[in-house]
Amino acid sequence: MMNSSCSVPKAQVMLQLHGMDYSLFGYNSLKGCPLTSGRDPGFTLPIFSGGADAVRPDQGVTVTARLGRDKWGPPFSGSQNFNILSNELRQNVLVVSTALCSLYDLTLLLMEPPSFHSSFVDWIIKLNNTDDEDMYIEFLDTYGTHFVSRARFGASITVIHKIEDNVYYLFKKDHLTSAASYSTSAHFGHPQTLTSDQQKAIAEFRNHETTTFAVGVPLPDGGNSAKWFDSSER
Repeated sequence: MMNSSCSVPKAQVMLQLHGMDYSLFGYNSLKGCPLTSGRDPGFTLPIFSGGADAVRPDQGVTVTARLGRDKWGPPFSGSQNFNILSNELRQNVLVVSTALCSLYDLTLLLMEPPSFHSSFVDWIIKLNNTDDEDMYIEFLDTYGTHFVSRARFGASITVIHKIEDNVYYLFKKDHLTSAASYSTSAHFGHPQTLTSDQQKAIAEFRNHETTTFAVGVPLPDGGNSAKWFDSSER
């Protein structure tokens, strides 16, 4: 892991902080889905207005593998993509592996928040002068259920292997986790020297349906993840 810090002119910062505007947006947890290529449908309209004066990047890449439905965040019950995944979980086990290229983190200082966006202020004034439930519902649909308090900027690739329940229970948990880790490391451009048993485990694992999501930087043609890492750091 490499750490670095720098201070650069504001115009240059805004050029480097690609996608920073999302940190000022509202987020609708009923419509969002983090496992979506490209823009998360949960982001709505700007709640805050703000700029940037400095960059303190934390550059690094990590590869993780995990089982089950943990760390999925709030119930994205209104998201079509999330509902599809939830239905899949009723009959299958999803093995989720994620590679992250984190360029920098952002934290909202709640004691010193940025100024509210003018359109958001107009909405608050309208709500303050009405008891109309439809108006409140329209507000939630426009700005969402949350604002962003912490965000990690960069890019990610998520690989989901779908395994039927009856097949999953034939695997030992540590065997499955290891196979996912070895398979994903190779997929993300980090091949390892494997034993014959490990190669067999990967071969069995790769026979199952696989879906890949790229956020921040799309996968290049041919799915070369090593090139993706290089593009993510630029």
